[in-house]
Amino acid sequence: MTATPSLTVFGHYISQPSRAVLWALAMTRTPFQFVKMDPTKGECESAQFLQKFPAGVIPALEVLHPAVPLHTTTVAVETVPPLRITESSAILKYLALTRGWEDWYPPGDLEQQARIDSWLHWNNSNTRLATTAVFRHLLRNMDLGMATTSTGGAVTASEEEVIRARRAKVASTVSAGLVQLLDPLKVLEGELSARAATARLSGLHAGRRQVDKSSRGPLVTGEGSSPSRDLSLADIAIYCELDQLERVGLLFPSADDLSGWQSALKPPPESNHVSTPIATTTDFPFLRQWMTAVSAAPEHDAVRASMFKLAPVLKGVLLPGR
Repeated sequence: MTATPSLTVFGHYISQPSRAVLWALAMTRTPFQFVKMDPTKGECESAQFLQKFPAGVIPALEVLHPAVPLHTTTVAVETVPPLRITESSAILKYLALTRGWEDWYPPGDLEQQARIDSWLHWNNSNTRLATTAVFRHLLRNMDLGMATTSTGGAVTASEEEVIRARRAKVASTVSAGLVQLLDPLKVLEGELSARAATARLSGLHAGRRQVDKSSRGPLVTGEGSSPSRDLSLADIAIYCELDQLERVGLLFPSADDLSGWQSALKPPPESNHVSTPIATTTDFPFLRQWMTAVSAAPEHDAVRASMFKLAPVLKGVLLPGR
């Protein structure tokens, strides 16, 4: 008797690490079941979820019949307990190695795996700040962008005072978070610009052109013929942290958005910034090129539909009427 391996992803499309996993599965057309979990409603703290995933975080992956050899579709039914893991980097690496995503995480190439692992770990305490220090504060206060009041009618003077105070607090927090994020963005810009300067191809396979191992890296520059092929797991993870800020105009903003954010956000005194620390295309041209290349990968808009829908509301937290 045989059984087909079964994947179940617990997550939410507004969660950046969840989107990374869901996007990888969508691009590879890997069958899976999806269980929507809303952490803002305490669903990750339910006894049922914690019994399976004691860490209480998303994304989480449950694999039935996990003892599956690479590239196989069926295995003998055995009394093997389900595999249950959390943390998007661990999930992505497991899926890559067991589902044959060789372009994104090459099996047997320890040197290339180490490069990708390095960026995955770096992301957790660097570009992850795009969420923990910036985006999360817009999400937690998105009622400010919904143009609603406690009574459903005109805003009273007392309500307006509360709204102004809340917006001032969020603006201060977001501005401080953007200052923290600038250093990781400079690291990425330096990495990508150095590769361009030395004419190195940074995709894993660069459109199947032959390149020396020393010139391969985990970040793409858009030179390959197939964006999804030239990605690595690190590209997917890092991009999902940054694209949300681009969507609300805090990264590579239009002239109109830049003007609005500069009025709404004031850099903290201790940062020594004379203007709002928003990353523009002029400041980070190679990073912008990289993000454009990654965004060309399949299923990009489908996976981000929920975030796209929320973007105007999140922008309205500090830029009402936009």
